[in-house]
Amino acid sequence: MNPEEKSETAPAAGAMARGPIPLGKGTIGTFTSPEDELARVLVAFRQREASIPDLLDALFNSTIFVVTVEPGLAWADNKPQLVPNASLFSMIYPEFNALGIFTSLSRTLPVRREHAEFRFAVAVPAGEFLSGLTGRFGLIINPYWDMNLQWNPEQVERIRAMMRRE
Repeated sequence: MNPEEKSETAPAAGAMARGPIPLGKGTIGTFTSPEDELARVLVAFRQREASIPDLLDALFNSTIFVVTVEPGLAWADNKPQLVPNASLFSMIYPEFNALGIFTSLSRTLPVRREHAEFRFAVAVPAGEFLSGLTGRFGLIINPYWDMNLQWNPEQVERIRAMMRRE
């Protein structure tokens, strides 16, 4: 299968990127229309038509995509999982490093084109994935797109604390 089209599915992860890579100079994609419910809520949130609880609910209950260097799947208890210590796409900002997540497979294409080593996109349930991550990190939804959202490490930790309470 062509790496540009490669997609795999895994339910949960406990791995963080080995090392973030700097922000590329690629062209920003224009988010012409939402392709899924999470993207629809993200657009509504950015247009101030949805609240942060609406966005978080859509995020926690959706499938997201992460971009990896290696194929990214292992099997445990008859379930696919991200391989331990998977190299996940992340971005370096002056104040923090942010893990990149995507609302759909097609949203991963600019990263996979810009950074050839990140050839694979892995679908993961967002709630399980985010609750399984450890360490201090920011988060960016849909990097390289005009319709994106960034959270710094403090915001991510507050979101993860809310997840633990529910």
